[in-house]
Amino acid sequence: MLKLEIEMEYGRTIADANAMVLSWVKDEMVFIMNKSPTMGIGLPRDISYLEDHSVLWGEFMDDLIRFLTRDKQIPVILMGKMAWELEAVVKKSECVIKVPHPVSRGDKKFVGCGVFTDVNKYLESVGRSQIRWIH
Repeated sequence: MLKLEIEMEYGRTIADANAMVLSWVKDEMVFIMNKSPTMGIGLPRDISYLEDHSVLWGEFMDDLIRFLTRDKQIPVILMGKMAWELEAVVKKSECVIKVPHPVSRGDKKFVGCGVFTDVNKYLESVGRSQIRWIH
């Protein structure tokens, strides 16, 4: 869905979505993280396990977000309901954008949300370089 959103926002076809995301990290200094970084191999994937698993990471992720958003002009994109819970932690940021998760099964609203354009509009408004979402 990230690929589809980028293609819609910028009117260009993306050949390799993985290379696109890697370029965000390597070339644009975009930091991508999950609220619960590891799931483990062979462990159940039901929602009760996910909730227990996210508790293990909660305090660490909150502290990491606080550290990363010391600069109030760093845009933060929260994708999906679990990530939205972090809004209180990043409330110091001037730019917090909440969108549905790109691979949400029940909510197809991510495509068309304009999140990448919104981030660049914010960066431009504060005199920072825009992110080259497509190389």
